[in-house]
Amino acid sequence: MILSPHNIPKGYFVSFILCVILAMLLQLSMLDGDPGRLPSPDLVFIVCFMFRFRLGSAIGLFPIFITLLFSDLIFDYLPGLRTAIYFVILEFLLKRQKEFISLGFLAEWGIFSTSVTVAFIVIWTIALESPHSLYGLKALIVTILTYPVVWYGIIFVIFRKRKTNAS
Repeated sequence: MILSPHNIPKGYFVSFILCVILAMLLQLSMLDGDPGRLPSPDLVFIVCFMFRFRLGSAIGLFPIFITLLFSDLIFDYLPGLRTAIYFVILEFLLKRQKEFISLGFLAEWGIFSTSVTVAFIVIWTIALESPHSLYGLKALIVTILTYPVVWYGIIFVIFRKRKTNAS
């Protein structure tokens, strides 16, 4: 069943906000100036992707947009560029949600990986981040590899818990 804004439990929006805050705090705690360390994954986009992919338009455009823009400002990305690219990707996926929602986890992970890779290529091309391109490539790989961990946490803690409470 695809949830719409009219039949979504109110707790999902609160869960989204709490997950975004937790993702931002975790991502901030992983920031370090040491170039030898692995970069932190883009946890905020992972959370936005998961909720948009699973709940469709139930979360709404405005909270996703504000979350991504706020993330740009906090993590010192080009303000609005990353937000616009991720926003277009999320809206593209929303239009095909009915096709994608029935797919298994590996397909979802592949869709996420493709989305993040396309965003990385576009950002790298537009912003010409050549001094940090290796660091950005590491961040891309870490973000893709982190997705299953966050997926497990969100799916089995938030979504499964709500289904059992609703039953």
